[in-house]
Amino acid sequence: MPVLRELVPPGRNYLTQLELFAYQHEVRLERLYDRFGTSSEHAESDRYALVRQPEGLIVLEQLTAARDDVFAAFDGEIGDHYLTDLAKAWGVRV
Repeated sequence: MPVLRELVPPGRNYLTQLELFAYQHEVRLERLYDRFGTSSEHAESDRYALVRQPEGLIVLEQLTAARDDVFAAFDGEIGDHYLTDLAKAWGVRV
């Protein structure tokens, strides 16, 4: 997803930032993946496809940090429902 280049802050510290995000939100992420991941009832649907993509973790972290920037960056890049569904599942206002 080329759009992720716009979202990821420059510098080598982003991996550390992403690891910290995953650690701080571990329980919440587990619930999200249980509910919408590859083994869920939603696995056959594309509705929550971003949850099942590795890039989804970056999108979740950025939705938490800079929601408006994420929506602006993704505008016209993918179907609106992909990002909106992910944001709603994560509890971010859309």
